[in-house]
Order: sequence, then C-alpha cells, then structure tokens
Amino acid sequence: MKTQIVLDTSAILALLAMEEGYEVVAENLENAVVSSVNLSEVITVLVRRGLKHKDVAQSLKDTFPQIEEFNAEQAIIAASFVEPELSFGDRACLALARCKNLRILSPNKYLMMLEIKMSEQKIKNDLKQDDIKVEFDEIN
Repeated sequence: MKTQIVLDTSAILALLAMEEGYEVVAENLENAVVSSVNLSEVITVLVRRGLKHKDVAQSLKDTFPQIEEFNAEQAIIAASFVEPELSFGDRACLALARCKNLRILSPNKYLMMLEIKMSEQKIKNDLKQDDIKVEFDEIN
C-alpha cells in the first residue's frame, strides 16, 4: 500500500476537470486524504458551476472516502500560517498534513514550497531530538 497523501482543493478540481497533472492525482486516489474544509471548497466551486449540491456532495464522498474532519488541533496549526497568499483551504490542507505527518499533492507551487519548508523543519527537529537522546544515553 502506498503512503497516504493529502489532496488540496486545486488537486481535486484538476482531477475532476481532467486538467494538467490530473493523472498524478488519479494514481493516488486510493491513498488520498482530504480535509473537510477542502471538500467544502470543491463542493462550492462545483455548485457555482451549476451542479446540484446533493449530487456533488455524495459523489465526492464516494470518490474520496478518507475525509478528515477539521478539528481544534488543525485550527490552531492552520492559524500559524499567516502568509497572505494562503486561503483558508490551503491552511487547512497544510494543517492536516502536519497533524498526520503526510505529504501534500497540489498544483499550487506556493503551497508545495511551504510543505517542503515544513518537511525540512521536521527533519531538523527530529535530528535535534535524536541528538538529545544520544547525549542522554551516553550519560547513562
């Protein structure tokens, strides 16, 4: 089984419209995790394009069965991303990825850049924790 991956709104819309890069999203569907915030954004876009809310919502729930509810922990993390380029959906996607320690799949280059920075910071933090453990082990 492949590692789970978080899809943002743009990735889902690219898949549905068969836009550039949709094949990559399609290949990761069975391992896709979607924030309920991103689900809401996609439904809104599709309803504004003339589709029926009930039909769209059910179809998306069937297509993306791993929908994560946006919770207090994610809300706090999402609020830490203060870059004006980020929508609420972008911040929810980043927060979900951070909470679940997952990668993001998105055509949004800015979002992907932030995800890389998050990964680099996690690696630095993990290394610091490993250094502390080694020093503690050496004392004993």
